[in-house]
Amino acid sequence: MNPNPSRLLAVLLLLASFCVSCSKTDNPRNAEEARKDEEYKNPQDQFNLGNVYATGEIGVGKDLVKAAKWYRKAAEQGHVQSQYYLGNAYSQGIGVAKNPVEALRWYRLAADQGNADAQYSIGCAYENGEGAAKDPVEALKWHRKAAEQGDASSQLTLGLSYHFGAGVEENLVEAYAWYSQNKSATGALAEVQKTMTAQQIAAGQKRSTELSALIKKK
Repeated sequence: MNPNPSRLLAVLLLLASFCVSCSKTDNPRNAEEARKDEEYKNPQDQFNLGNVYATGEIGVGKDLVKAAKWYRKAAEQGHVQSQYYLGNAYSQGIGVAKNPVEALRWYRLAADQGNADAQYSIGCAYENGEGAAKDPVEALKWHRKAAEQGDASSQLTLGLSYHFGAGVEENLVEAYAWYSQNKSATGALAEVQKTMTAQQIAAGQKRSTELSALIKKK
């Protein structure tokens, strides 16, 4: 007896639906991800899990895509370090498609919360025209924000900018003062001193003391 074609089709469709449902819920990997989605709702926990996937620690295989996923979850809740890390991910194409515009967006969110690393990264983005048009003045603005929080790279950048008049009028006193904030900039400090008068050096030392007090307060 030949089976009824209509009934056979209905059974096949039912089986297909059942298999799809099983693949979504019973697959151990999918179930584990669903459990984590439910369990890790606190942004700090999400950030920590992102770090675990980024490094492959604690017996979890390294997975940069999952790391970016968890950084995003935390970043969307305002977690500043996750916003900065997600900016790095988009800037370098780590776990996500490289997207300088998106990187700058996440950097800005972190920078607006006072993250000096993000402020430095925004400065670099405007320096190099990544995610935005080149703008030396805007770059210097963000480097200053980071430098005033003690970011050594931005302090060196400000020193160089004032030393050579890049994005700002040349000012050897300011160059001296900013070089002095960065313990690794002794070579640059020695070079700028060669072109300064004794009066300018004294002014640079005074300005350096003022900057140190400002940075300490922050």
